[in-house]
Amino acid sequence: MPFNLIVPTKIDQARCVALAAELGDAWAADEMNALQAAGLLYEIDMTMMALEPETVTHQTTGSNEVRFTPGTLTVLQQDPQSKQLTPVLIQVSHKDGPTKTYLPTDTGNTWLYALQAAKTSIAVSGIWLGHVYHWHIVCAALEMTMYQALPRDHRIWSMLEAPSQSLIDFDFVLLKVGWDTIAPPTPVSGADALRSLLVQFSENRCFFDDDPLSELKQHRLDVADFRVHEDWDAYPVVGYLLKIWDLTHEYVAEVVKVLYPTDGDVKNDPGLKAWMDASRDPSQGNISGLPAVDTHADLIRVLTSFVYRLTAHGASSLSPSVNPALAFVANFPPCLQSDVLPEPGSDMTIQQLLDLLPHTGTQGGMTTFYFTFAYTPPDQTLIPSGGINLDPYYPPQYQACNDALSRFRQGVRDFVGTYTAGLDHALREWWGLKSGAPADPDDLYQQWPPGIEI
Repeated sequence: MPFNLIVPTKIDQARCVALAAELGDAWAADEMNALQAAGLLYEIDMTMMALEPETVTHQTTGSNEVRFTPGTLTVLQQDPQSKQLTPVLIQVSHKDGPTKTYLPTDTGNTWLYALQAAKTSIAVSGIWLGHVYHWHIVCAALEMTMYQALPRDHRIWSMLEAPSQSLIDFDFVLLKVGWDTIAPPTPVSGADALRSLLVQFSENRCFFDDDPLSELKQHRLDVADFRVHEDWDAYPVVGYLLKIWDLTHEYVAEVVKVLYPTDGDVKNDPGLKAWMDASRDPSQGNISGLPAVDTHADLIRVLTSFVYRLTAHGASSLSPSVNPALAFVANFPPCLQSDVLPEPGSDMTIQQLLDLLPHTGTQGGMTTFYFTFAYTPPDQTLIPSGGINLDPYYPPQYQACNDALSRFRQGVRDFVGTYTAGLDHALREWWGLKSGAPADPDDLYQQWPPGIEI
């Protein structure tokens, strides 16, 4: 969930034809066509990770170690009963080298290499695009224009003040003064390289494209395709993100309808208009796709998207989100340590495979990165320790807004219990454990900040 991984795409007929032409003999056309027709064929496309500039995909550290992100395209087939996705083909690419295709039937250990290559590209994308772009960069732009254009006594300032306290400062530290200290050990070599990756990713991308419902639609993912007993139980990260989305939407809608009795109050709000105009302006916020905010529905849509991103980020602060699943670095490697692509089916020894995977220093750097966030208490908490009704955001005349805030906080607190119980269950299945006390949500909910901070 901290990587915001809504990444598989269901393959439609046109894409199936294109992949057949691209992959040639490696594409088992009859089998793949049948899977596609049955709605059981998916892909995870990370080929953009092999594009320019090289400073995004390849770095040589001061200790002369290579950090490399391959471009990958993973084709997966779905089991119609369990809904599990199994990789059946992985294409690995290098910016300056050949593209190679790996299959589960390859001899040697090259299929294991391909799996790790795919996981590496997904991890690097999850860190910088799924997490930083979606939750840090776009939100910081909205916050900056908010500070510059929205009066401090504006009616929606109370909703946004606490969640907007720390993000711009944190992004400044990461991008300007602290990269070498706090950035994870990926091949992205610095702030300029990250900026190039973000520009490449955001081309033709609009504000609402980052919302989970929009991304599910773009990826052609349907709840029925990942439901065994309950909605999204075969893809729980989606269910978790949608739960936070629903909580946020309900909270925002209640507050907007109190603060703006009519649509006309929204349309005729000069502060709100100034904020949205500045946010769209290419020389200021430079956020594409923000609508004219003239109605309750318009404002609820914008604020839900904004507050959702600031809220969903809070799951990254929970220690069970990180330890042990992400802290076991092989699950999501931040880089490969060689840009050599082994020949599919070649006799690759385990030692040769290990030499390409994250070395001890990389593993330590990644663990340090994770633990810095997961074990740093937030400066503020979304849910006050003394009760959900404490530290209200809104003045007394807007008690209905404070009541909505309390329900929102209670919903997030309940979510922490559901989420950590799900993590605990998954880890027990992974390790084959039968007993032991699950994580206590009462010890965890105060790790959830109101916005994005460290």
